[in-house]
Amino acid sequence: VPNVDEAIPFYHDILGYQILNKAEGFVTFDAHGSRLFLWEWPHISKYIGEQSMEKVKHKSLFAIYFENRDEVDIAYKYLLSKGVDFVAVPQDWNWKAYAGYFVDPNGYMWEIWCWI
Repeated sequence: VPNVDEAIPFYHDILGYQILNKAEGFVTFDAHGSRLFLWEWPHISKYIGEQSMEKVKHKSLFAIYFENRDEVDIAYKYLLSKGVDFVAVPQDWNWKAYAGYFVDPNGYMWEIWCWI
């Protein structure tokens, strides 16, 4: 999203989603049992890198949640062995997640992650 702080009132006040986590450029909502993450494009680009983000063609991110680091690492190694193009290897991020990011052939970005 262009601005997380401007988006929060719509999702919280109008749709009734509860805020689970908020950090600079990022917010997580409980969307009635599902999770909705809003992330500012410049914020994620700062951490992953502008050059890596050039591979991302869409501003939608799909995420696959795992219970722990070992599961993330197993998924990473499996996907890497299949030739998946990672823009960031799994690592600790300051938004309290251990996550890696890859793009599919259509330029959609995916995340494999767990909470730290």
